[in-house]
Amino acid sequence: MHACKQCNADRTLFRLCFIDSYFKHLASVLRHTAALKALAFDLDWLYLKSMYEQQDGKCFYTDAEMRTVRGQGQSRLSLSVDKIVPEKGYVKSNVVLVTKRANLIKNDVTLVEMKEWLPNWYRRLEEHGYVSGQTT
Repeated sequence: MHACKQCNADRTLFRLCFIDSYFKHLASVLRHTAALKALAFDLDWLYLKSMYEQQDGKCFYTDAEMRTVRGQGQSRLSLSVDKIVPEKGYVKSNVVLVTKRANLIKNDVTLVEMKEWLPNWYRRLEEHGYVSGQTT
């Protein structure tokens, strides 16, 4: 069935308003990004959704409520996936869910820099077993 561009956009927005569809779309986008950048990838949408539920819909670093609505423009509070060590890729032991703003702030900060410049964020990684005292 052929539909106009606006109808397709509206249908996509409607579909992505549902949380399962949101995480399916996110996993697909991350898989594509990982392939383009030749990064490791082992995430699936159920894992991302379970992380979201474990984090109670809040940013891992800041506890800010994350937005999960696509199609309404990017917000500083939009959900984003942070690679703790960027070179390790999108793998289960190396990602946390954060706000877009927190991910932009962290950007490519190394764990050594994070420990020095963002000690509260680094401490959260330690408390959840993502780092164990050593810094790389």
